[in-house]
Amino acid sequence: MLPDLLKNSTFKAEKLIELLQSKGTAFARSHVNIEPTSKLQSLKNLQIALEK
Repeated sequence: MLPDLLKNSTFKAEKLIELLQSKGTAFARSHVNIEPTSKLQSLKNLQIALEK
């Protein structure tokens, strides 16, 4: 199940960041899962979303 969730996690993170910014949010905390199946991929996807 986790590999399937990773396929669009960057897109979902980008959309959530856009929503937060559109409502005036200047700071947000985040959480990613780092576990044996996806390893660091969740973190990498979030970093990509933040760069965009």
